[in-house]
Parts: sequence; C-alpha cells; structure tokens
Amino acid sequence: MYDTEVEEEFESLKKNYEDGELKGIQKFMEDWAYEDEYSHNQIEEMQAEFKGKAKEYLDTVSPGKYTISGGWAVFVKEII
Repeated sequence: MYDTEVEEEFESLKKNYEDGELKGIQKFMEDWAYEDEYSHNQIEEMQAEFKGKAKEYLDTVSPGKYTISGGWAVFVKEII
C-alpha cells in the first residue's frame, strides 16, 4: 500500500550511503510529509517498513556502524 513512499525513502538512504553522505544523524520518513495523505497509524506502518528495510541493508553493507530509531521520523545514526 505504501510501497512507493517507502521505496523512495529507501533509495534516498542507499544513495546517501553509496555517496559517503550517511553521516551523523539523518532523518527519513518524517511524519509531516505524509500527514495530508495518510493517518498517523498508516505513517507508523510506513516508518516500521522503512526501518526494517534500512536495518537489513545497513547491517549487510556496514555491520555495527549505524543504529535506527523512530519517533516523528526514522533516525539513522552513525556510530563513531
């Protein structure tokens, strides 16, 4: 149902990683960007799906270097 939105954000995360720009703390799937089209429950489902994809990807390409958390956005934090 939310495949397009999640996939666009996931591709953005991958591009940032591949370009060496996934540093510090970055936000993805910010709730305000989807509030006009989706309920907060739906946004939370999209964020959960994104978190799963992001964790799987980052654990594969760079194990132990990033942590992922949620809230009003999905936060990807670089572990230094």
